[in-house]
Amino acid sequence: AVHNLPDSEILDSKGVRLLTKMSDRTLLRRRNDGILPFHRDKGKIYYRRSDVLRAMLLEKEEHSKK
Repeated sequence: AVHNLPDSEILDSKGVRLLTKMSDRTLLRRRNDGILPFHRDKGKIYYRRSDVLRAMLLEKEEHSKK
């Protein structure tokens, strides 16, 4: 199951939104664009905290290059 994934704390969508201050729509867009890795288990979506933080850092670096 998704709860047995190694590497980091597992967050649901609400947890990611609280951590990143991201809206539902932005979270969906990041998922659909492949920016934010996720796992689906029984219809619910989960994220590794480390993946979320990594994605946010990469996005910040991209914006700073422009």
